[in-house]
Amino acid sequence: MNTNLPMLAAFVGAIALVAAATWWLLSDEAVWPGEVPTTSGKPVQRLLAVLPVIGDFDREFNVNDDNPFLPMKVRQRESALRKIKRLQPNSKEPTRPVVVTEVAIPTLQLPAAAARRKNAPECFGVIGSNRGMMVLARMPGSKDTRQLEVGQSIAETENANRIWIFIGMDSPNMARFRDPSGEEQIFRVGSALTAKNAEATAGIPAKSPVAPKQPTLNHQALPPSAPQQASPNAPRLPPNGANLPPGGWRTPPGGTPGTPGTEGARPRNWSPRSPDRPVDESGQPVQAPPPQPAP
Repeated sequence: MNTNLPMLAAFVGAIALVAAATWWLLSDEAVWPGEVPTTSGKPVQRLLAVLPVIGDFDREFNVNDDNPFLPMKVRQRESALRKIKRLQPNSKEPTRPVVVTEVAIPTLQLPAAAARRKNAPECFGVIGSNRGMMVLARMPGSKDTRQLEVGQSIAETENANRIWIFIGMDSPNMARFRDPSGEEQIFRVGSALTAKNAEATAGIPAKSPVAPKQPTLNHQALPPSAPQQASPNAPRLPPNGANLPPGGWRTPPGGTPGTPGTEGARPRNWSPRSPDRPVDESGQPVQAPPPQPAP
């Protein structure tokens, strides 16, 4: 029997390949996902992690302040220090209440004015000008009022060799002078002592304001006024008022003859609705004749 060896070898290889593929497909063996297993060295060991059962947390565990990640000896020292610190009293001092006090308002301290001397200048006014401040001053016993600028002087009345020099104004009502001895003194401007004698000067008036008098009522009877005579140039009219021209006047019974506008005379047909204007017979107002000038 003639056999073809190459064909026989190919047939046997095909059968082996089909068998290997069938076994690989039908096998459920788990494949290790890690490194590729080899035949060299130790065989691959498969490990399985099993979680322990956690018991009751309140009864099976000792919950404390100890650090579980420290050795036992170090943990004991730490626990002893924590226990001592816990037993020590709190040394923090209590906060004291804040006491709020009112701030005292400072009082205004003005320079004390020098005592008024018998021969010291009396100042009773200040004048402002383009040259500066001037003070109105005069010496006691003198009626000569001086307008002193800064640097000017005024002499005493009894001794003309003793002069007072005006230095300047410390404030609007405080004037500073240098006396004959060279000492500086401050005088108040417009005090009652100097304003009393400043009536005749050109400064501030010294008289105190007087309340106006209230008018008093005079209950005495006034004397009777003399009747006003009519103008001699006025036309003479009949006393009974007959044949009066339009706008004429007549004398009422018991009245005084007069001209238009005088007391005791009323126009003819006088109407109470218009007592100041005469009317004619038809009731129309007429123009009264103008008064005649006195001769």
